[in-house]
Amino acid sequence: MKAKLVCIDTNICIWGIKSQAKPGQTGEAEKIDRANKLFSDLDLDGVRICLPAIVLAEILVKEVESPDFEQFKNLIVLHRPILTFSTPCAIRHAKFIAGYIGKDNKRRAELMASPGYTKNMLRADLQIISTMLAYKINTLYTHEVQLTSIGKEAGLTVLTLPELSKPPTQPPPDPQQRIF
Repeated sequence: MKAKLVCIDTNICIWGIKSQAKPGQTGEAEKIDRANKLFSDLDLDGVRICLPAIVLAEILVKEVESPDFEQFKNLIVLHRPILTFSTPCAIRHAKFIAGYIGKDNKRRAELMASPGYTKNMLRADLQIISTMLAYKINTLYTHEVQLTSIGKEAGLTVLTLPELSKPPTQPPPDPQQRIF
């Protein structure tokens, strides 16, 4: 039986793998706990978490100068399928953008009106969705409003982090020890 595949966005990866959140981010400890719960729940259900290459790049960009870069990179790359942005992805990307954004760029303008949402974020989000469509992965976990909107419009099932029924009784596992 073939395992079900899902993708997760960059922030959920960082919360679940590194057990880090942006300093001052609202509810950062809860987001880390919820990401850990998601990883555990998916593992228990036999669901494989895949990472589009753009998500891997976004995770690694802040780690390049770290002395632990190779160890951190290997922790991710050796234990999760990385979905390359291949020729089929590029073709799917072009078709998706042509149909989604359109020649009048109205949808792009709507997305760009969101405070803090940049062209680079839109490009990354479109690459995530196009990669998923090309690989025929239908489920995305994200907390990002724009990525949720784009994913749903592309016909994907878009989910967020699971709620915690009670606070964890023990600290999250050390990301260096856990095979996420």
